[in-house]
Amino acid sequence: MNNPTDREISLEILSPQSRATAVVVQSVPPEQCDEFLEWERGITLDASLHPGYKYTEIYQPAQTTKAEWVTVVHFESNALLEAWINSPVRKKWVDDFKKRFGDFTLKRVGGFDAWFSDLADADQKIPDWKMVLTVVAALYPTVMVLTYWLLTPFLKPLPFAVQMLIGNIASVSFLQWVAMPLLTRRLSFWLRPTKATGLGVTFAGLAGILAGLALMLWLFISVG
Repeated sequence: MNNPTDREISLEILSPQSRATAVVVQSVPPEQCDEFLEWERGITLDASLHPGYKYTEIYQPAQTTKAEWVTVVHFESNALLEAWINSPVRKKWVDDFKKRFGDFTLKRVGGFDAWFSDLADADQKIPDWKMVLTVVAALYPTVMVLTYWLLTPFLKPLPFAVQMLIGNIASVSFLQWVAMPLLTRRLSFWLRPTKATGLGVTFAGLAGILAGLALMLWLFISVG
């Protein structure tokens, strides 16, 4: 008996860059559910005309007393998803939603966003350059201390490819569960979008991180 193919069991394996997703949680009074679904059909129709649109999934509330609908919107890339989120067409639908139903929660999924999802506002994404700089600030000391100083002496007898694999596993694991959660909490005041923080905080945070990277560079060179 032949094993079923991925296509036959509806299994799709995607690279992190191949799909961008926005998850929207909307609280709607039970008596307005039909009106809400009509609103969803309207915004989905406009989204389907936007470049890069893939498909939308709507999950009904799990509880009848607290009608929280979950909408999952898929685009081909983060750039195309952001273009839709910031488009005038979507803004018109969002304004209409707020007038009729109230506020909502929006989360993006893709790239570095999972590390920063708790900090993003509903309609404002944390700037990509802040996310990249934060990851570099966490990754650089992690690689130098954990991989280069602590692990390398024990891994030297192994082939270089094996050393790299073990080092990457250790570094990424430390980033995921230790460094990034700690650093994003410490920098939460700075990671907010520029409009929310103000230019003064933005430039001060940027200067602080660059100074920290320069200090670490000097320290690692000095220690050798």
